[in-house]
Amino acid sequence: MRKQLCAGVAVLLGALVGACDHAEAIGAERPAPSRWVGAPCFTHSDCEQYCAWGLDFPEGFCTLQGCRLNDECPDGTVCIVKGGGLCVYPCSEPMDCAESFIGRSGYGCHLEAGYSTNDTTSVSYEVCIGT
Repeated sequence: MRKQLCAGVAVLLGALVGACDHAEAIGAERPAPSRWVGAPCFTHSDCEQYCAWGLDFPEGFCTLQGCRLNDECPDGTVCIVKGGGLCVYPCSEPMDCAESFIGRSGYGCHLEAGYSTNDTTSVSYEVCIGT
């Protein structure tokens, strides 16, 4: 009886979490870090557009700023609300954000508010940002 009750509670909690937060699936291959998205930076001139800094972006992170749609980001990246709309890498597990991909340590896979692929609907994405 106890196992059934625990299983029922787990299913109910999963349904509630799913109802409160919409996570959009991303299927495109992620591009390698570049001056467009993902390269380390110290100033905006190190990037094609914008250098994001701070705890969320150890050693800087080249990105595009001001997105309101995923379609405004390079293929394989998503637009998150943080920083006025930033293009970042999606992930599904911590290894997606490993030093071997990002090129530096300090990044992990975290849930962030973002913008939808087709409109400005608020969704959530697992993305590579600072740990």
